[in-house]
Amino acid sequence: LTRKLRGLLVAALGTIGADAEVVEQARAWIDGDEPELVAAATTVVAANGTDEDYERFVLAFRNAATPQIERRYLFALADFPAAGQMARTIELAFGETVRSQDAPFLLNRAIANRDHGAAAWREVRRRWQEANDRFPTNTIGRMVEPVKLLTDPAVTADVHSFFAEHPIPQAAKSLEQTLERQRVNAALFAREHDGLGERLGQL
Repeated sequence: LTRKLRGLLVAALGTIGADAEVVEQARAWIDGDEPELVAAATTVVAANGTDEDYERFVLAFRNAATPQIERRYLFALADFPAAGQMARTIELAFGETVRSQDAPFLLNRAIANRDHGAAAWREVRRRWQEANDRFPTNTIGRMVEPVKLLTDPAVTADVHSFFAEHPIPQAAKSLEQTLERQRVNAALFAREHDGLGERLGQL
């Protein structure tokens, strides 16, 4: 539990807190042997990553010694902060390098990216038929689950409009729950955003 807590704190400090010292130290921790700390450090480096970090992660993904290490670096590519990095990650997901069973989960994480989730959604939307042709049927619902995090009114409307015309029969119930959660999240964001920001600014 102590190790798990350490990993959670490092991840929070390095991503939400953007603590410069933690971010720098994470580049050393990423090669350690404590699983929780390594996982947290990978997330921290990615969330604050430069183009050089991105290239390092791509190389680590391609040369990974185990499937676990491969997926850790692959999925972390969706956490990088720059628009160009996100565009590369989307192309990677639809390319030949990434296994078809892993690609939907890479796109899942891309849609969850706090800076470029809406852009990732737009690409998935644009390439919807390609995704359905290439990826396992049972992963399509999971792929789009993070749309519930997209709370901009225009994006919310776009998501609901799209799925009204493009249902996912094999995941109808889970999609219904995802869209309902998005409605709740969007309503909460609209109600609390300004006031919460003001109160936090007074701390």
